[in-house]
Amino acid sequence: MGLPVTVSIGVAVAREPEPLASLIGRADDALYAAKRAGRNRVVSGPPERAPEEPGTATVAAAE
Repeated sequence: MGLPVTVSIGVAVAREPEPLASLIGRADDALYAAKRAGRNRVVSGPPERAPEEPGTATVAAAE
């Protein structure tokens, strides 16, 4: 008999331009929301988060 496995996933879509720390933070927020909601959940992060400090890395949408 196998071990039971559960998954909680947090997803965030990059906005252009957005600091990488902001994107990761939104995905992390979504992950913890999925964990609070129960097992085997996928939660999409909020569309925006408070701006990060200047000089942080940014991500751009792929073309």
